[in-house]
Amino acid sequence: MFTSSRMMTLIKSTLPTMIITLNLNSTMRKSMVEIIKYFSVVHKLVLDRPSVECILQLKNIDILELQYFNCSKDDEDSVLQHLSTVVNDELILNNYQITTINNNIESLKGIYQRIKRLHLDRISSQFMKFDNYDHITSLKTTCITNSSSGYFKSRTPIETIPITLPTHILQFLSQKHFSSLQELCLNKATDEHLKNIPNVKALELGSRKDSVTATGISYLSNLRFIRIANPNFPLNAFQHLSTIDTLFIDVWEHPIPFHITQLLKGLVHVVENVGNFLQSEDDEEDSENKLFLLRNGVTCTYA
Repeated sequence: MFTSSRMMTLIKSTLPTMIITLNLNSTMRKSMVEIIKYFSVVHKLVLDRPSVECILQLKNIDILELQYFNCSKDDEDSVLQHLSTVVNDELILNNYQITTINNNIESLKGIYQRIKRLHLDRISSQFMKFDNYDHITSLKTTCITNSSSGYFKSRTPIETIPITLPTHILQFLSQKHFSSLQELCLNKATDEHLKNIPNVKALELGSRKDSVTATGISYLSNLRFIRIANPNFPLNAFQHLSTIDTLFIDVWEHPIPFHITQLLKGLVHVVENVGNFLQSEDDEEDSENKLFLLRNGVTCTYA
């Protein structure tokens, strides 16, 4: 039987490998500054609505996720400087936008290198002035759907009405190179945007007015998951991407060539507006095609 002191020693020794989530109620939140002292050195720490005082208690965190974090402009400089020294690997900011730090780009570098997932709707223009973006693994903006795919780690609800990205963000996507990008979620994209993300594995395009063509799709040689609404190019464009195993088509008003479904090794979700979603010559062939889909885990939802 462990004594209290031995148990405390054991817990302290394992903290550097633990993942801790603190989502305290209003009563316990008053004591959060004291509570956080016990978890100031952990592998991953998730904090919900932390105060500035709590943040300043942190000492050594590999991955820190801040949810609904609010920080006054007077405190932002010191808080971000502190985080740049205590966060070793990654800082995840949900629902918080870094504005500026006295318009000094040099003061942002320490924290910038630890932010690997950027939400483009909240990104500061300061973050678009660096030369190297090879550490960025995720770029997201408001999309019309919330994917359940395992490739998309975020479970934050996404608004149902797409917004228009500012021009400077579209230029940012076109002019910068993201060699480590794993997932991209955009409500609007062009071939030029896709050209800079050849290694992306998960892509979600939410707008029905995308300017993406078969040429843009051909750039994505490592793509495994794609969700797209009413693509304006023939689905034959996917047959050259042997890596795809999951294809979601939210809106498609034409028959889907059967050889496209044969190329897929995983799940296909099709929400379509026509009764027959497979391109076949007769009812018998259509039945055989549907049987093939069922055997391979393919599902269809009719709009």
